[in-house]
Amino acid sequence: FFDGYFPEPLTLSSEEIETLQKEVFGWDCFYPRKCQVYDGAVLFPGTCTKVVKGPGTFNRNSKQQVDFDKVNEIVQEKLARSSLAGRVRLHFIKDPRLQDIEKMIETTGPLGFLESMEKGPDPVFIATTRTEITPPGTKTRVGQVGGLLGSWVALVFFALLPFAAQYNTFDAGIPDLSAYQDLSYTPQYAMDTFSTFLYLQAGTWGSRRLAAALTGTKLGPLFWLPSWQLGVYGPWQEFREPPRTNNAIFDVSIAAPLFAFSSSLFLLAEGLKFTGEASQEVMQTFPLVPAQLFQDSLIGGTLAGVLAPGCVDVLGASTSLLHLHPSAVVGLAGLYVAALSMLPLGRTDGARALRACWGREVSETVQFFLILFSIVPLILGNLDLQFWYILLISGTDINSSRDLLAENELDEPGRAKKALHALLTVLGLVVFLPNFGYRTFL
Repeated sequence: FFDGYFPEPLTLSSEEIETLQKEVFGWDCFYPRKCQVYDGAVLFPGTCTKVVKGPGTFNRNSKQQVDFDKVNEIVQEKLARSSLAGRVRLHFIKDPRLQDIEKMIETTGPLGFLESMEKGPDPVFIATTRTEITPPGTKTRVGQVGGLLGSWVALVFFALLPFAAQYNTFDAGIPDLSAYQDLSYTPQYAMDTFSTFLYLQAGTWGSRRLAAALTGTKLGPLFWLPSWQLGVYGPWQEFREPPRTNNAIFDVSIAAPLFAFSSSLFLLAEGLKFTGEASQEVMQTFPLVPAQLFQDSLIGGTLAGVLAPGCVDVLGASTSLLHLHPSAVVGLAGLYVAALSMLPLGRTDGARALRACWGREVSETVQFFLILFSIVPLILGNLDLQFWYILLISGTDINSSRDLLAENELDEPGRAKKALHALLTVLGLVVFLPNFGYRTFL
């Protein structure tokens, strides 16, 4: 549980602990009953003394209602005025029993924290040194650069080279380029596809950066996940320091998928409309994509049946490839990328949003069953792209146990944000649901 709080074994000095007890804590808001020192942090389980009237949570000692938000606000203000300002960070947990007890025991041992929990759910302040995450090492940077180069190579191949009109770019595997020795020919759709891809990727990353700037969240470099099928994923960035609130985590996490889904749906709908209205001569200038993509996606097949009935007729003839407007090609790829980023795995956008809305325990349970169920489409021979993506994330450094948690976990997303998260999650699932007959939804 505490892995996300302190990435390095940094311990506060005895002088800093004494200063916390004298200048920050006290009977006016929070009184620590004990002090527990560990390698990465100091725990202060205690009693909240800030009593309020009206609805709230009863303090187990005084049996009076406590405003936990006010307690945290007062303590943080006193810390900012103390001599420890800028050097020590305080994290507040109102009920340790809601956290992952197994990881708690693994980090702190069976004593200490568990002793205080036996008497009741005492609120706890966790004190750590105020430091940013250690910059990525050489291996990590080499991996990032390699992933970036591989992603751009895939993107350029997809958009500019003539094999894009002949090779099934969404199939797994590296294409055989021996048959494409003459690169003097550039397809007419190349620049349209390339520029639209750039717009979608730049908008997706820019929306996350904008949300981070508005919430005061510091983000690290992108972790690139290259794919010959889709070019670039780029769904994950590390936190350089703990975000301020769970609301901030949600805003930063949901911004990129929200932009990607809305833009991709618009591009797909626009491209399908243009495809349905185009003449046969014009359609010959469009890129070729595998028809299986529409059979593997409920939302893609449904939109194709509504906006491009001609595509439905072609699909019904069991055609392996079909001509599609460049905007629709980019929109379809964007839908898959956005759907993959919403999978609640490790530190992806979907996983962070899920943890911010529903807590870590729910998130880890969902992640376990997602990995389990991802084997089903692989066994059935359906689209196995998401399975290898899940395997990649699960087997690499991108894991949730090292993700930083919010400084203030009391500020949780409201019902509207939870509904938005549920909507995007369902939309991501619909992308991967097979389309059982194109005429069914017309």
